[in-house]
Amino acid sequence: MSKRATILLFILLFLAQPYYAYALFDKIHYTIFSNGTHALIQTEIAHYFVDCGMVDCWPGVYSVDSYLFYYDPPHIYLLNLIPAARILIFSSLPHYFPRNTIVHIDVWPHWAAYLNNSWYVDVSVFAYFPELNKDRNYKYIYLLDTKNFCVRLSNQTSSSLTTENMKRTINGWSIEIPETFKTNKTSIPVWADLLVAYSNISSYYEELIYMPPPSEILVLNSSRFPIYFILKKGEETKNVTLLYIENPPHDRVSFQLPENIRIINVTLCNQQVSTNTSTPGLIETPPKENITMKNITNTSTETLTSKTTTTSPPVKNITTRRDTTTFPTTTTGSICGPGLIILLAIFLVIRRRI
Repeated sequence: MSKRATILLFILLFLAQPYYAYALFDKIHYTIFSNGTHALIQTEIAHYFVDCGMVDCWPGVYSVDSYLFYYDPPHIYLLNLIPAARILIFSSLPHYFPRNTIVHIDVWPHWAAYLNNSWYVDVSVFAYFPELNKDRNYKYIYLLDTKNFCVRLSNQTSSSLTTENMKRTINGWSIEIPETFKTNKTSIPVWADLLVAYSNISSYYEELIYMPPPSEILVLNSSRFPIYFILKKGEETKNVTLLYIENPPHDRVSFQLPENIRIINVTLCNQQVSTNTSTPGLIETPPKENITMKNITNTSTETLTSKTTTTSPPVKNITTRRDTTTFPTTTTGSICGPGLIILLAIFLVIRRRI
């Protein structure tokens, strides 16, 4: 190998920026949009990992998952918005797009409002077409029909989705946030934040910059931790649980739904719905003697798939988005930028000698 090539390789070695990713904590945020009798609950889970450069390390957002619940006391539903988004995406594709192409869809509900006796939801959608190596972003304002669990496109704008009709009560019960969560006791709509770590991360405070105070991070010490809010009337209280966090997480971080939460496929209104269930777009909760976990991911284009399990008590599983090929969760078996350059240098030296 020539002297010039050697110098060039060493320059590239020092300029290369390695990428490391270690699971750190999750930031869980939910907002309760109540009209006084019913509520939409937007829940967002941001997964933070340790990002490292050549010198410093810091917490960085790895991915964000967003879910929308509908609370019709005493029933609560998880709304799967993918079917409606899929119909809208395929109906708007240019003529040169093949209609049988594969598409991966992300749906993020951001905000909700109750105007003129109707629910409106602001959502953004990301669609990726792997066969065409193309992606597209969409933004919709849905008018949500909570009787038929379908949506229509609305001409409302994001700025028109005001909070003027929002309440801090549901059917006379005041909405309270558990003390573990961070909130503003006068805000409308009601919201809550929680930082959750799955193991003791105190050792990271000497290594990382921009870390939140230790008092703001809850280190889980139980196998299942509920994300919930409280309804209070006088001396009577009741908890409304949205999901459970598993601890420790397995190879894929997962959150579990209580058995009483039903998963709804939301499609476009006036569209043909699946005949697999007795209620439009509804997936029934399976009987306890033949428990089936239903898996929902915000990147799938398919309807909810099932996976047999013997978990007790029965719960439904939500698998969060993970692309371990692009963003490895550990550095075991991975090769960073400098490593690739070193291997290239060794290869060139061996080839030169041969």
